[in-house]
Formats: sequence, C-alpha cells, structure tokens
Amino acid sequence: MQKVKSGHLVEICGLEKGYAEAFTDSYNGTYGEGIGQVMTQSVKKRHKS
Repeated sequence: MQKVKSGHLVEICGLEKGYAEAFTDSYNGTYGEGIGQVMTQSVKKRHKS
C-alpha cells in the first residue's frame, strides 16, 4: 500500500493480457484460463471453410 498526495492509501496492481489465459495480475492470479485453446480452435475452424 502506498499513500498518495490526497492522503488515500492505494495499492498498485499490474495486469497483463495474454493468450493462454485472458489476464494475469500482480499476484499471479489468472483469469480466463483456457481461452487460448478456445481461440485456437475457433481460428482453425474458420480457416477450414
């Protein structure tokens, strides 16, 4: 936690957008696991047509 000019305590959190999972946060929490596989299958299906 950090105190900012206004006196409020804030926590800085990083967020990375990826392919294998939708997002990963600063604490290694992952969100949307498996989305890469779903996207890959979708692309392959579209390219078959």
